[in-house]
Parts: sequence; C-alpha cells; structure tokens
Amino acid sequence: MKYDAIIAGASFAGLGVAKVLKGNVLLIDRKFEIGDGQTSACCSYEYFLAKLGYEEAILQVIDVEVFHCGSEDIVSHLNYPLATIDYKKFCQLLFKNSRAQFLSAKILGLKGNKVVTDKGEFQSDCIVDASGWQAVLASLIRNDFVPKNGKSFGIETTPIYKNEALEIWVNPKMMPKGVFWIFPCGDFSRLGIASYLGKTNIKEGLESFVKSFGLKITEELHGGFFPSKFREPTAGNIFLVGDSAGQCLPLTGEGIRPAIYFGKKCGEIIQQIINKEKTLEQGLKDYRDFAMSHKKYYTFLLALQKILTNVPNYLVASFTKFVNLKPVFKYCEKKYIDLADLK
Repeated sequence: MKYDAIIAGASFAGLGVAKVLKGNVLLIDRKFEIGDGQTSACCSYEYFLAKLGYEEAILQVIDVEVFHCGSEDIVSHLNYPLATIDYKKFCQLLFKNSRAQFLSAKILGLKGNKVVTDKGEFQSDCIVDASGWQAVLASLIRNDFVPKNGKSFGIETTPIYKNEALEIWVNPKMMPKGVFWIFPCGDFSRLGIASYLGKTNIKEGLESFVKSFGLKITEELHGGFFPSKFREPTAGNIFLVGDSAGQCLPLTGEGIRPAIYFGKKCGEIIQQIINKEKTLEQGLKDYRDFAMSHKKYYTFLLALQKILTNVPNYLVASFTKFVNLKPVFKYCEKKYIDLADLK
C-alpha cells in the first residue's frame, strides 16, 4: 500500500506535519485513538493556540508565574499569557484539520521505503519519525541514534485544586537537579516533578510535594522522558520532528510549540516533494538546514540548564531576579517566543 507520506507518531509533532499535507497520508501510532496517552503538562502560549484556532481546547489562561527558590518567591507578570490545554481535545482538533488516515498499529521494522507494522507493510518515499524521544524509525537505521543521556524525566498527577498562577519550585533537598510545578487547569491542577538527570524513581518526591498541599496523588498519574539535547533532524531518508529530533526546548521542557513549529516546516517541504517541486534529497537537505539553524539556541538553553542545576540556590535566585527586571524580562520573553513562533 503506497502513500504520499507516512508519519509515525500521532501526538503534537506528527499531527503538526499531517495538518499541513494535502496528499494521501498515513498516520501510524500504537494508541487506539487520537488523543490517548497524555505525557506532558500540556501548556503553551495563548497567542499560539489562537493562531492555530484551537482556543476551545484551553482549560485556563495564566498570566502570572511564581518561581520559588529557597525562601525567595519571585513573581513574573507575563506579557504573553500561557494556557493549559485539554490534550485529547487539542490532538483531535489537529487531526480533524488534516486529511490523514489514522492506523492504530505497532511499528516492527523498516525495509527501505516501507514501514513494517503488525497490521501490514506501508510504502512511501516521504517518511516522518514523530514517535517521541525513542525515535523508533531512526533507531532502526542507527541503533545509537538515541543518546544514553540528554533526557529528563517527569511525572505529574491531577488532583482537584484551583490555582491562579503557574508555580515552579527549586528545592535541591527534595529533588536534586530537578523541579516541582503546579499548572492550573480550572477546577483541577497538574502537580508534577521532573529530574534533569533523567532519574525515574521520583514518585516518592511527588507524593511528598502533593502532600504538602493536603492532597493525594490521583489515579491519573502520567509522564515520561523528554529530551534536553538537540539531535539530527534526518536519518537516512527519514525526516524527524519533535522529541524524536530532540526539539523539546532545554531548561523549560516546552515541547508543544517546537513540535508544531518544526512539523509545519517539515510538512511544507514534504508537500513540495509530493507536488514534484523538489526531490526527496533536496527536501531532506532543506529541512535539515532549517532545523540545524536553530541548534545554537538549543545549545545555549542546555548550557543554561547545566549551569543553573550546578550552582547554589542563592545564585539561581539572583539570576532569576535579574531576568525578572522589567526591561530584561520583556527582552528575554520575546527572544524565547521567537524560537518557535508560527509566521
């Protein structure tokens, strides 16, 4: 069965690519339906969601961020408000605006331009790996494609708890080289913990954090690994988008905007290949050049992540207070926005 494009992975990155394409597109994921399997805090910028036209997926708009560092509580008033979203609704809106066919299947292998699954083999010259940090297809080409380090790990729970601000805690005694957070979502909040070192035995830390608010971990506990290191955006004749290409932003762990941002560009290039406006080789080169032009920003954010997780808390607080100065904050916020802004 031949398609104009095959996309492995039906989350933000894969759906971001599919949304752009107008050809005969197959979207493969082991999930049973689009929007299953939330793993992140699902927060992005309100303006970004409005550009996409998906405001109906918004749970709560947030214009205040509080950074707790030791005894310091540093409050930031955001010029670009954030918004938490309903993961399933958001993914289904993306899928609804695509022409892709969805197949629930497990990927077993790769034979040239054929993707082998437990539901059969599917062929295309344009194949996209948007399968997340594991980079399922790229790993079949290069078994060392996914580095042993360069990943963070986080989990969160969703108790009934109303909050107005997005709050972040740095507490080395409770979580060395990691953070805690509260992302408000209307009547409930997402309370979580992450290790920048990729440690997975952090549930006890989450339990202690949640307990400090008089709450308990709910049955809905989700999370997983997310990359903090930029990777190659192509492997063989395969395009990589989102976490598979390490496009989640270091330090902040923001993955939705970059996934859709790079997914849009990847989709536009693949459409040119489908339309025979450029060859597959040229398309791979153009996408790689585009993605790699952003590497310096990822390198800077990763360096900042390493520095801030290896200095005393009072220096982290001092740095945060400096960035929070009105002119500095305005400049930094705009520069950060521009890293993955839809034009």
